Amino acid sequence: MKRLLIFISMLILVVGLITGISYGAGDKRFTLSDSLVNDKKTGLAWTRNANMAGKEMTWDDASKFIEKLKKQKYTGLQCWRLPTKEELQILIDYAESQGYNTHINELFSKIGFRNVQPGVYWSFTSYADDTTNAWSVSMIHGGMSLVTKADTHYVWPVCDYEKEKRRTAEKRRKAKEQEEKEEKIKQQQAQREAKRNQLLLKCDGKILSQEDFMLGKNPYADKGKCVEFTAVTFQMTSANTGLFKIGNNEIVFIEFKETFRGPWVQGIAKIKGLYNYTTRAGIPNQVPHLEMLEIGRK
Repeated sequence: MKRLLIFISMLILVVGLITGISYGAGDKRFTLSDSLVNDKKTGLAWTRNANMAGKEMTWDDASKFIEKLKKQKYTGLQCWRLPTKEELQILIDYAESQGYNTHINELFSKIGFRNVQPGVYWSFTSYADDTTNAWSVSMIHGGMSLVTKADTHYVWPVCDYEKEKRRTAEKRRKAKEQEEKEEKIKQQQAQREAKRNQLLLKCDGKILSQEDFMLGKNPYADKGKCVEFTAVTFQMTSANTGLFKIGNNEIVFIEFKETFRGPWVQGIAKIKGLYNYTTRAGIPNQVPHLEMLEIGRK
């Protein structure tokens, strides 16, 4: 019985070596999902199906096929493209490091890719001296060669996966930041509106603009209403009353509930009518009389 168990264990080990199981889940460089294979060393993602088009095609048709993948957001990504010759060379170099100088497609099949063809694959890289030609790579022996773009070869889409993840994460972060900013503005607007509605109850349902108030000839006509304005100190008559200048010429008398200090004031005040006072020159005068309800409102 003991000999039988040893024999079975040896058999499993040999089968594992022959079938290349170590290139699958045991290879920590490549992470497999249903539709993608991520290369953690390069940050690239390759389609797990290495022959998605199902046939060989010209370089132009291959480029159009890739564009469709981008528009369809295949696997949720928009970064699909043809690999550069350098990126294909990285795959070949990896295969050679694993002892594969021929039948390279078999290695990638063992890793977990599907439909890796024993044929030639397109690169995105055109030949600098003649752009009617492009570089291609053989998944049989790993050779890199120049071919005319009118030839037909296989297509293996690749995506800058890590860059795409970072871009997506940054886009989501900014969107969330903008959403939070807009929500904060909405809340502030709602708070201001609620406060304004409370003020309207004290203002006979009307808050005038500074311009409308300054156009009024008789403050008694607006008595009980409010005005929203910015004014500059003209003369303080006590710790919580004083004369202020609105605009260039309009002088008003303002009452404050607390001691007021400062060269200017901004806010909403209720119109009480007219205030009678005597100027420093001893001349009687009348100006609009206001009662400050809220300071610092815009």
